Amino acid sequence: MNLETFEPRNGGIWGYIQQDKNGNRYGFHGVFQEVAKPERIINTFEFEGLPEKAVSDSYDRLDELLKRNFK
Repeated sequence: MNLETFEPRNGGIWGYIQQDKNGNRYGFHGVFQEVAKPERIINTFEFEGLPEKAVSDSYDRLDELLKRNFK
């Protein structure tokens, strides 16, 4: 995974590119709607290869999410 953008603040954006073993690249991005450190993070999530609009996601323990995903 290549983290392109990560601005964990209200209104900030995030985006990353995932590459599979065949070299195909898949983009994901979203907007941080609410960041209440360390209690909660609410963001949108979009896969750039699909026509559907953003899905909203939330986490109640931001510190645990960051530890799990950014070791």
